[in-house]
Amino acid sequence: MMPSELYEYITKRKSIRKYEDEPLDNDALNEILEFAGKAKRLDKEIRTEINIIPRDEVTLFLPVKSPHYLMFSSEEKECYLENAGFILQQIDLFLSSKGYGSCYVGMAFPSKEAKRMSELGYIIVLAFGRPAEPLHRTDTSQFRRKELPEIADASELIEDVDCFDMTADIIDSVRLAPSATNSQPWFLITDKRRLDFFCEKPNLIKAIGYKKMNRIDMGIALCHCAIAAEHFGKAWKFAREEDEASKCPKGYYYTGTMLV
Repeated sequence: MMPSELYEYITKRKSIRKYEDEPLDNDALNEILEFAGKAKRLDKEIRTEINIIPRDEVTLFLPVKSPHYLMFSSEEKECYLENAGFILQQIDLFLSSKGYGSCYVGMAFPSKEAKRMSELGYIIVLAFGRPAEPLHRTDTSQFRRKELPEIADASELIEDVDCFDMTADIIDSVRLAPSATNSQPWFLITDKRRLDFFCEKPNLIKAIGYKKMNRIDMGIALCHCAIAAEHFGKAWKFAREEDEASKCPKGYYYTGTMLV
């Protein structure tokens, strides 16, 4: 089960880019690592590792200077990037619930010494610390996101009002998910018990910097879906069903299916 308190922070969290210089104490860092170790996975067979590294162990190409960076490493298997986003977004929301700011930093490069902390491949870092700017949004209107009809086809649910209302709330949680440069690459096709996730194909220029990040984004969106499903008392299971690839909207590719 996902921690129940995470759901409310879906509508509050935002990416924090300004931090106090003072580092967190060891008790706080250990609490974060303990939570990270218990985070749910899309695939339990994918080995992952999380380490906390200081500012001087990271070279940044974007000005997101925080006292700490959570370095995520993983073996490379099917859906390993989606799995990374799924795990990290739980941590992102947990940090928000504890009063800490955080921000995904795609253009960040840990030092060779930091990378040696894990035998697995480096994926991405999450900056975090005490915020030096307002931590939470006060209203969902402050999100700059696509409207629900732009990210989902729920036409099969229209006749079942109760099911549609719940699924619309779950999809809205997906809609609020953060993504690289706010690209929001997801599209969902739904019926009564499943949500098929598709990712927008980047063009040749964007593919250089976005293909990896958009797959992580899809994991973040899947995380919001799972948390919302549990909030409404529904169990969830992630699967890849190759037949669903035939449903791909033009310009998208199949990521996976949430069975709710």
